[in-house]
Amino acid sequence: MRRSLVEDILAAAGKPVAGHTLSVNEMKRAVAEGRVLEIFLWGSMGDREASFGFATDFGLDSAGRVSPGYLVFPKVIPTALRRSSSSEWDEVDQVYAAFGAEG
Repeated sequence: MRRSLVEDILAAAGKPVAGHTLSVNEMKRAVAEGRVLEIFLWGSMGDREASFGFATDFGLDSAGRVSPGYLVFPKVIPTALRRSSSSEWDEVDQVYAAFGAEG
C-alpha cells in the first residue's frame, strides 16, 4: 500500500513544529536548510480548502513575528517530496494536526 505525501514527509523529515513558535532567525535558517512547508488556505464562505507546499521564503505578521501557516521540520525535506499537496483539508489547523503539530 502506498503511503501518503504527509506520511512520506514525516518518515523522512521528522515531526514538525509550527513556524510561528520560532524566532525570525530560526525560520531564516530552516528555510535556507530546506526544512519548511507553507500552508495555504483559500476559498469562499463555507467552502474553504487548505493544502501545503515547499516554502522558499516566509512572511511576518504586523508585529514582526513569523506568520502562522508554516511547518518546520527537524531534518531537510528530501527534494523528491518538495511538492504541493492536493487540497485535502478545510482549515490550517487540520494540516497542523495531520502532521502532528500544535497550531
